[in-house]
Amino acid sequence: MPNVLNEKGCIEYYPTVDVESGIAIQRKDELVVTILEKWESLDALKAHIKAPHMLEYREEVKHIVGDMSLKILEKV
Repeated sequence: MPNVLNEKGCIEYYPTVDVESGIAIQRKDELVVTILEKWESLDALKAHIKAPHMLEYREEVKHIVGDMSLKILEKV
């Protein structure tokens, strides 16, 4: 994670897991880790995705990753 936090344009980057909330609509999944990221720009995110240390990391963890998705969000 230190490599990511030192990347140009990285504002926030941290892993999260579901917690028990007692809210019926929440579907807790103990097997899911969500990485929350905030970048200065879309170009900074694109550079992060291609960064050598990220390519290496994805290769290292591919045997434990069942599925991956990405959502790009903005405030409205």
